[in-house]
Amino acid sequence: ECGVKTAATPSEIGSTLIEAAKEAGIYESLLTVK
Repeated sequence: ECGVKTAATPSEIGSTLIEAAKEAGIYESLLTVK
């Protein structure tokens, strides 16, 4: 550890973005587009 604490870990940020995308109905469309 470098001793610097961030407000959110990268995984937490990713989860937040995914949840926001799900609420907006974007995540599902991203999954269906290949």
